[in-house]
Order: sequence, then C-alpha cells, then structure tokens
Amino acid sequence: MKEIVKEAKSVDEAITLACEELKVTKDEITFEILELPKKGIFGFRNTMAKVKVALINENDLQDNRKSQEEREIIRAEDAQILANKLEAYLKNILINFGLKSLNMESNLSEEGILNLKIQCDDNFSLLEDDSFIIALQRLGNTYLSKMSKEVNMPKLTVHINDVLEKQKAKLVELAENMANVVKKTGNKATMEPMNSYERMIVHNTISQIEGVGSSSIGEGRNRRVVLFCSREK
Repeated sequence: MKEIVKEAKSVDEAITLACEELKVTKDEITFEILELPKKGIFGFRNTMAKVKVALINENDLQDNRKSQEEREIIRAEDAQILANKLEAYLKNILINFGLKSLNMESNLSEEGILNLKIQCDDNFSLLEDDSFIIALQRLGNTYLSKMSKEVNMPKLTVHINDVLEKQKAKLVELAENMANVVKKTGNKATMEPMNSYERMIVHNTISQIEGVGSSSIGEGRNRRVVLFCSREK
C-alpha cells in the first residue's frame, strides 16, 4: 500500500497536498493524524500538522463502486445504533485530546445524512479550527464505511459548537459583498487563499448570483477563488 507523510498548517491542507502528489481524490485514501497543529507563544515556533496518507487498494475501490448500487438502504433504527457507536468512537478520540465537557446528539436526515452535533465548553483552540472538524468528520466516515458492506452507510456531517455554520455565514456574506463590487466595477476580484471546504462555499454562493462567475487558481495552500463578470471568462 503506497503511503506518504505530509506536513502543513492544517490537517485538511496536509491531506490535500498528499492527494495532489498521489494524483487521487480524497475518497481514494485513508489517513492517520500523526501530529495536530499547535500555536506557540506569541505565534512563534508553530507546530505543523503531520498526516500519513495511504492509497486504498484499487481492487477494494472497484469492489466498493461495483457493490454500492446493490446495497440496501440502512434502516433508521439501525442507523441510530451505528450513530451511538460512532459517538462513542469520536468521543474517545476527543477525550484523548483532554476534553471533558462533551455533549453529543445525532440525527439522520431524509437525505441520508447523519448529522452529529457536538457541544463542548472546554478551552481548546482546535474546536474553532474548521480543518480539525473536517478531519474528525473524515475519521467518522471512514469508521462508518467499515461497519458494514451490506448497506449504504449514511454520510456523516460533524458540527462542533456551530463553528462551521458561523464560518459558512461569514464566507457567504464576504462572497456576496465581493460579487457586488465585481458587478459594479466590472473588475476581477481575487480572494485570500482558502481550503477546499471554504472554496466550495464561495463557489456555491457565487453560482446563485446572476452576472458573476467564479474559478479557482493557484496550487496547494495558495489556491484562491477569483470572481469575474459572467460575460468575461
């Protein structure tokens, strides 16, 4: 099994860099967090995130794709049993980080999305880091996929203290404001570097605004979103 180790400012960024080097998508890898990012005093001597990424065996990928349509849809009661196991699994991970004040609730949406809401009052900076939340979400989805090969597992979405919701609201507002500037001036606007999750939010927002389009430029951690008048490409 081919595997590489990557370092970056965030877990998600390290995974993205590894996927780019392996020339695969994030659905085709498994990963292990070797070291979480930490900020030093006054911002000095920051510790980078270190992640080991392994390529899933191609035969396993083909078997998974082939059998996915043949699998049964998981029943709500079975999904709740899995959700309870998943909560215990992720809670154990968070406890190992030293967190104590944890409250988890999960529900299965009609679209088959398992929403896991985590409330935590501990003073832990990574709880405000979307990359940490996304990494936790990926770990949860990997755990679910290994639980059964006979049914389609629900996709997991993790929410911690509503961090992603707040971040999404800010990005949507920023994208809308910049889109208005682009429409008024006719000039392109280049946003700050963003991770894949943030870029997705911006692209989705812009796609609903008439007269403005968006594209991504740059590589790795410097990848940015560019806004332009839709008549100009």
